[in-house]
Amino acid sequence: MKSNKFKTIYNIIMLLSFIIIIIAFYLTFSHSALNDKISIWQTKITGDGKYFPALTALVLMLPPLLVLFIIKKLLQRRES
Repeated sequence: MKSNKFKTIYNIIMLLSFIIIIIAFYLTFSHSALNDKISIWQTKITGDGKYFPALTALVLMLPPLLVLFIIKKLLQRRES
């Protein structure tokens, strides 16, 4: 059974995940400098000059979400 401390930490991780997703989509559609660099990179990769906002958001949100996933797995290992 999960302790109250770990439930709170899991809730914080879930909240941070949603915040990361929202920030990634905000940066995707706000045309920030980082977004422009990712857009240029993805047009070079695809080769047809198309821009995919969902791919840009994925590139922005994937690294921090992976870090949160690793933290969650480490906490689960510590808990058991």
